Amino acid sequence: VPNQNGFGHMTEWLEKEEFRHLAEAPNGIHLWGTHRKPSTLNPLDEGSVKLLEKMYADMLPISNSKYFHMNFDEPFELGKDKTKEVCEKYGVEVVYLDFVKKAYEIIKKYNKIPLIFGDVLINHDNVFDQIPKDMIYVDWGYEAEYPFDKNLERLKSAGIKFMAAPATTSWCSLLTRTQDYLENISSAIWHVYKLGGEGVLLTDWGDIGHLQHLSASLAPIAYAGLLSYRVKHGIFKDLKVYLNNYIFKDKKELAADVFMDAGSYYKYEPHYTGNGTVTFYTMVWILNSFKEEDPIQYFRRRMRSNLFSFEQYELLMDFFKQKKKEIQLCEIDELFKKELTHSIEILELILRVNIGYQEKLDVSFRLKTFEEADKTIDKLIEDLKTLWLTRNKYSRLDKSVEELIKVREFIKRSISYYQGGKDETKD
Repeated sequence: VPNQNGFGHMTEWLEKEEFRHLAEAPNGIHLWGTHRKPSTLNPLDEGSVKLLEKMYADMLPISNSKYFHMNFDEPFELGKDKTKEVCEKYGVEVVYLDFVKKAYEIIKKYNKIPLIFGDVLINHDNVFDQIPKDMIYVDWGYEAEYPFDKNLERLKSAGIKFMAAPATTSWCSLLTRTQDYLENISSAIWHVYKLGGEGVLLTDWGDIGHLQHLSASLAPIAYAGLLSYRVKHGIFKDLKVYLNNYIFKDKKELAADVFMDAGSYYKYEPHYTGNGTVTFYTMVWILNSFKEEDPIQYFRRRMRSNLFSFEQYELLMDFFKQKKKEIQLCEIDELFKKELTHSIEILELILRVNIGYQEKLDVSFRLKTFEEADKTIDKLIEDLKTLWLTRNKYSRLDKSVEELIKVREFIKRSISYYQGGKDETKD
């Protein structure tokens, strides 16, 4: 099924001179504690429609699928710049749906049935009756408590065709969030089944350089496949058998438990966070800091409520150490072992940076953690290149490597900052 966004997530198009004028907010916006580049098309500009026509003409004639996923999710800037006045007058949902209809008409010229993500319209029942009847509405949510039950019931009552989109949770975690994906996938499948939906679309995204390896996503992919095929209770027991015998092919039958348990590391974190883990988001804030005038102070502000205590740090480091031992006991392909170990070592690296900013600890100890991180990161970068190319084409490997290079630079800045004997109370 071809998949191409045509509204939000258009940054790499809008960065090009040819399309820059089509941005809803040419200067981007401040969102989630950082500045974001322009990512949303201006739906009022006829040039945006012409761009869709060009993209669809390139993709749709060569696909033998009767479906096309138009996405249209997360148009973050909509109503905040060029369309602000119109959205305030008519409503964001009206402006959004008007653009959807224009894209829909183009798609139907190729006799395709469009799928559309539902995050914009799900809170606007007033326009449900205007959604084209053959369009499949894909309701996505990636947490254990996401309300697929309520959302899908509303869509069913409105006569809208629907699917649910749960998550592998591998992105922004590296090792998945096991409890979340088990509950999230179960909820999606059971409610689609009960309410007569079209099916389930399991998502596996690549945020922040797609640093997670394929092996991290195998358990949730298998779970979604088994449960969606059978839709019965007790699939978790079957899952371990399936993983050990057919995916990992582990004669000792340990690998399923090792991989799934590794994905529970976030239970040791200071608090729960949505769509990721505190450890991984430590790296996100490191990367965001490079957009700021003073990266160190920005990072310190962002980390005030996200720092590990020394006890939490030790527990998680011990947990990671144990998982690395356990994976070596499994009789599985060495690539699986290397991928899991690499992901754990990236998380250990980030965790050292996190505890390095814990002001309750002695500065000499914190400097030591930065120095330990600095010693390991070059190897992690080289291992990423090797592991990436073992399974994948080159593609955007350079972009992923750049993320770790920035982390390395931040570690070196942190060492210089604390070696300079900074007075944190004054900062």
